[in-house]
Amino acid sequence: MYCNLFVTACAAMVFLLAPHVSADVISIEGKITSIDVKGRTITIEADGEEQTLDVSRKVKVSSGGKATTLETLKSGQQAKVSYHDELEIVLKIDAANDSDGGEDGFVPLFNGRDLSGWQGRVGDPPKIAAMSSAELKDAQREANQSAKRHWKVDDGVLVYDGKGTSLTTIKHYRNFELRIDWKIEAGGDSGIYLRGCPQVQVWDPAKSSANGVGSGGLYNNKRNPSQPSRKADRPIGEWNTFRIRMIGPVVTVWLNGDLVVDEVPMENHWYRGQPVFPDGPIELQHHGSVLRFRNILIKEIE
Repeated sequence: MYCNLFVTACAAMVFLLAPHVSADVISIEGKITSIDVKGRTITIEADGEEQTLDVSRKVKVSSGGKATTLETLKSGQQAKVSYHDELEIVLKIDAANDSDGGEDGFVPLFNGRDLSGWQGRVGDPPKIAAMSSAELKDAQREANQSAKRHWKVDDGVLVYDGKGTSLTTIKHYRNFELRIDWKIEAGGDSGIYLRGCPQVQVWDPAKSSANGVGSGGLYNNKRNPSQPSRKADRPIGEWNTFRIRMIGPVVTVWLNGDLVVDEVPMENHWYRGQPVFPDGPIELQHHGSVLRFRNILIKEIE
């Protein structure tokens, strides 16, 4: 694994991990002499001293009163941070050695090029259960055609134009951890279906139906908590990151590194009183607004 490093001047820097791990503070002063990337870890050497930075989560970088965000590094991507035109660093992970498919067990659900592994949503489970095999085949063909018209890939980002239908994985999953970046526009509304059940909520907290509540809640719960414990959304137009873990019916959600749902059972919206399905697809919900997704990764858990 390698990284490209450009240093145009010497500067004092302070690297601060995101607030949820604020206890881990990395201070680096002096001339940076090397940066080594291994998996999700960056080791920075300055004046003979080394510090380690974990970039499996977002990292806040500040210097001289100016702050920016270093995105979680993915295969083939590069992140650049600069300070008042005095210092510029470019980091890039070697695609051949990216850890997303390696030791941490995560594999991409979205390849950044096309809709491989995904299909259009035919309907809710009761509707599908009432179909004959021939009817389901025809409906799936129509849903796939719709998906291809309205879900496009633009520079590694999955973009939905607000028309058509939801997008769902072809493969079904049981217990897993999901990582996904998402971005919406003002008034945007969406959600992440787990095992085909709605949903981990995605929306603009300022829209009237949200009433100031942030994203990440299990929206369709009736008996168990449905709202996130706090609002952790970034401003509209910025990227947000979910980390979602589902074991049995129990769901835990981190939004931008903050724990917003702590081991809450998800309820079966389609068949109230019955447990959620033992397995099912991951679904990106259509709700009539422009959506963007990227860095969609999943790790199946035994």
